[in-house]
Amino acid sequence: MRTALLLLLLTPAGAVAQEASPYLPLSHWSMPFIEHLIAAGRIADPSPLSRPFKVQDVVRALDAVDSNVVTGAEWAVVKHIRSDLARRMRGPAARIDIEAATAASSYARRDPLRATGPGHTTFSGSAGLTLYFGPAVVVTRPEFDTRLKWDPDYFGKKDRFIAGRPAEAYVSAQWRLGELFFGSVDRNWGPGGPRFTDGLLVSPEPYSYDHLDVRIGTDGVYFEGLVTQLDDLPDTSGKPNHRYFIAHRFTIRPPGNTTFSLWEGTIVAGRRASSARSSLALFSLTISRWIAAPRAIKSRRPTALPSARKAGSQASAGPRSTRRCRTSRIARRIPPKPSYGAASGWAVTSPTTISSRCAAA
Repeated sequence: MRTALLLLLLTPAGAVAQEASPYLPLSHWSMPFIEHLIAAGRIADPSPLSRPFKVQDVVRALDAVDSNVVTGAEWAVVKHIRSDLARRMRGPAARIDIEAATAASSYARRDPLRATGPGHTTFSGSAGLTLYFGPAVVVTRPEFDTRLKWDPDYFGKKDRFIAGRPAEAYVSAQWRLGELFFGSVDRNWGPGGPRFTDGLLVSPEPYSYDHLDVRIGTDGVYFEGLVTQLDDLPDTSGKPNHRYFIAHRFTIRPPGNTTFSLWEGTIVAGRRASSARSSLALFSLTISRWIAAPRAIKSRRPTALPSARKAGSQASAGPRSTRRCRTSRIARRIPPKPSYGAASGWAVTSPTTISSRCAAA
């Protein structure tokens, strides 16, 4: 958090040339209607291969809708969404959104294709606060939902009458050639809409998590990197490993309705937090590092001190078991190296063709 705030303070003032816009949550009531308008060709996709949308991008796309080419029901929806999302004030401002709902279902999990858990009548509500500070925006939206107590995919506090979680909490600095984001929000890297599945690398299937996201470039060509810390897991010896997930992608959006994206992902793990953090290069070519790391670790020999060499030479004349014992004792002086895992692939989207490939190691 301190690193993200420091980067926000060090952002050159001349690079900031626009007012920041918050993200439209994937759970917002207008998202199904917006995806329908995109699929029907009524509006252009504000950000292909990327969700969520920025609010100002959605409003700009809705402003371009021609009332003569849409049905009466669609035009009514367009006007309703536009009136709800349009910002009527400039400069520092604040907005509060309060929501409440009730639902009934025969299962507790969010995904209807993997229905499990007991059915209940549930109650939910949220209070969202958005603060506008010119090139920066701060958003927080805590919510309560009684369904979380029975959801097997939710690992937060469940032993209370009302379960809740921070659905969104982030700070985002935006300028013409990039964005710096830190916090939690549901993201999806891949073709959006109800017709397609979620992204292979980054998807909104898990509940929102804290992450740092950096984007450099324009709307037509940009590079984006994401890093987050995962839960620690024990290794074969029972000692905890600190794990981090890193993802990059390079996206090109030429004129027209086609978008190209190349992406890769890496999981870095190590016993020592310092050794794992030292491998968190957000803009490094992690695929080549993953291939080269095992060879480098394998070819590195333990370098013994003079006293250890002397002890080793004396042990060579003794029993064989003693020599093995001294050799293993010297080898244990080398700190454990972080391990790597990687995945890469590509995706292309157009009005008629959707294809993707993933190779994991």
